[in-house]
Amino acid sequence: MTSHTTNDVLFVTQQFSPEPIGSGPYMGEMASFAAERAGSVTVFTCRPFYPDGIVQEGYGDGKHDIEEHGDLTVHRVPPFRPERRGAVGRIVSESVFLLRGIAAMATGRLRRSYRVVSLCPSILTVLLGVIAKKRGGRHVVIVHDIQSGLAQGTGLVASGWIVRLMQRAERFALNRSDRILVLSDVMRGQLQGIGVTAPIDILPIWVDTDLFNPARIRDESHTPTILYSGNMGRKQSLDQVLDMARRLDAHKISARIVLRGEGSKKEELRKEAERLSLENVTFMPLVDRADLPQALAEADIHLVPQGKDVADFAVPSKIFAIMATGRPFIAAAERNSLLWQLGESAHSHLTVDANDGHALALSVERLIGDPALRQRLGENGRAYVMEHHDRNRVLERFISHLDLGADEVDAKHTLVFEPDARGHAEEWLRHLMSHAAANTEQIKLSFAIPSGLAEILAPDTPENVTIHALSQREQRMCTHTNVFVCAMAKWRTMRDYLVRTGAARGMFLCLDQCSFPFGLGLKMAGRTVSGVLFRPTAHYAEFGDASYSLRERIRDFRKITLTRMMIANPCVENVHSLDPYFPDYAQKHLRAAGKVSALPDPAFPATQVIGKQDTVAHTLPRNRTKFLLFGEITERKGIFKLLDALLLLPHDAAAKTAIVVAGRIDAGIRADVEKAIASVRASQEELQILQYNRFLPDDELTSLIMDCDVVLAPYQRFVGSSGVLMWAAQLKRPVISQSYGLVGKLTREYGLGVDIDTTRPGEIARVIAEATACGGRIPCDRNRMKAFVAPRTPENFAARLLQTEVHSAEKDRQADLNVA
Repeated sequence: MTSHTTNDVLFVTQQFSPEPIGSGPYMGEMASFAAERAGSVTVFTCRPFYPDGIVQEGYGDGKHDIEEHGDLTVHRVPPFRPERRGAVGRIVSESVFLLRGIAAMATGRLRRSYRVVSLCPSILTVLLGVIAKKRGGRHVVIVHDIQSGLAQGTGLVASGWIVRLMQRAERFALNRSDRILVLSDVMRGQLQGIGVTAPIDILPIWVDTDLFNPARIRDESHTPTILYSGNMGRKQSLDQVLDMARRLDAHKISARIVLRGEGSKKEELRKEAERLSLENVTFMPLVDRADLPQALAEADIHLVPQGKDVADFAVPSKIFAIMATGRPFIAAAERNSLLWQLGESAHSHLTVDANDGHALALSVERLIGDPALRQRLGENGRAYVMEHHDRNRVLERFISHLDLGADEVDAKHTLVFEPDARGHAEEWLRHLMSHAAANTEQIKLSFAIPSGLAEILAPDTPENVTIHALSQREQRMCTHTNVFVCAMAKWRTMRDYLVRTGAARGMFLCLDQCSFPFGLGLKMAGRTVSGVLFRPTAHYAEFGDASYSLRERIRDFRKITLTRMMIANPCVENVHSLDPYFPDYAQKHLRAAGKVSALPDPAFPATQVIGKQDTVAHTLPRNRTKFLLFGEITERKGIFKLLDALLLLPHDAAAKTAIVVAGRIDAGIRADVEKAIASVRASQEELQILQYNRFLPDDELTSLIMDCDVVLAPYQRFVGSSGVLMWAAQLKRPVISQSYGLVGKLTREYGLGVDIDTTRPGEIARVIAEATACGGRIPCDRNRMKAFVAPRTPENFAARLLQTEVHSAEKDRQADLNVA
């Protein structure tokens, strides 16, 4: 056999022509078409044995184990068919085929190729395709059935752990392919649901519409023929057809019911028909493929039965041949299954519930008595396959997937990844969407985000933004409480979505937890990545706060070491630091510091103050100094230290003070917070505490901040930036903040208010009392507040992150603010 070039294609499949039904003829046509359009084709397959499990006559002696048909060469091996069928027997058979394929490669009979096509079912055949692909090549998997779903749905496997093991094997093999082609969007969802992240496209079943000519509906003078043609196995659940035949016979409905085919259940069905004395049922063998169009046209009504829990995993290819013939059919399937949905879109057949022989009989009786309906359904089916399932159209799409450059990256395309829907996610993604909508020629974005967030953003998505909802498993792993598990899951999921979307670069909206995999030197499938660094801390010692614990020093050493290793990774392109002081530190201490730049944390734009009387702001007292703690109320936010401080507040100050707590309280501390507030109210009867344990929309929060005098930010050794500072500066309200870290540095640098040691309740009480005494007029610098807010706009944030130009109008606005 000659060595493969990049123009050769290798097909790996247990089923192949001349098998008369199932995937055999399908794969035969694909290989023949590929030989015509894509170069020479080699097929590694079994001697034909499907569906009855017996090798076809003429192939048993091995004389046809190597066949050449022009540019198509077929290599066959004997199938291994154990005496015991079922799940174990099938696994053994597929394992033998895998081992024979490996042996063929080891001996040189089968050569690895740059372009490989494999067929699933048989995940082990897919694994053989993975092995057979040359480095730098392309492996395309055709998925007709999902074995774990079929095994569970048909009852072949009852143990849940075996199904999970099958799903793990499917996930392992399929995620090592370059492209997966499925029959429907439902099937794509099923694969993604078990954790398959490789790119998945839809390639429907096709039919040669020139071969199957529409047949004329016959009159009522003859006995109507009801035909089932195909495999007689477990998943077809043909017992319901016998039940239908019994009911038709009992109601004296004249019909000839033909069961044509072979399979593991045929003899059992024949014996059951004899036991029931069903003289209206005839069993016949399959016809040659050349006679199939005429054989299908001989029936007046076709049957396509499936068992329960099967229809979402398998689509019978014969229905498109039936539709091309212009004949109506009745599908017995699960509601909302693919067959049910097809009936609603194509209007080509009637649908009944799976395993309901009574409903099946009523539908047959209806079609027998209504030739006009049969004619209309048949014509609809023919028109549908002409438009959606024509052979040449579908196979040309298949050939395009074999192109080695089919997944070339788009230089304009950025994938934004954020698995956590809390905090900044929705706000930041909206900023990016707005910027993308204004720069359609420069920007193409994809979002990989939680499904709930995807639903919220979907109505506002511009044309150049595509949203991909993370699966539950992906989201769970990427937000895992174990830092190592979370980091590796984020790296892997971003890489998978980069390949799936064809994006040239990835953008982590939170890069901090990914320093570990990138520090290890892990790559991103030839793409580059950037991200937002929230909490660098190694430079905090330079801010003038000398009180560092040993634990904090160890933390800083670990973080700066991982950051140094991460930015040395060639696939890491940019690190955008929300801490504006960290890039200067990086220049002094890190080799690849040129990758680190400051990113303006976007301030919330001031919204119009609403005037409704039922807002929080209109419930506040007018004769007190009002201090506001807002946002998501957690222990880190300093709620308990604040409440301890209120117990120390002098009574005369308490009588003039109102504390407003607005925002959802973390569920884990809610009971303790309520108890502490009750204690403060009992001890400080003159003090007024107003609590709003709910999310406040932007306009209502704007009104509330403007109606308060001082914003509280009593964080407890918090690292990173804070949106609270932006809100307060934007609306010109002073803050009382921690002196530690970035929050304290920004408060001092820009005159945002007073910074203190917020770990000491006495300090908090002292500053609140002083602020109350002067009506909330604590020291702040409004001009420097403007300078702080000016560059921190959503537009500037998005432009920096996506490396595009800021609009001129935005530049003018920032210049005006700086002058002011």
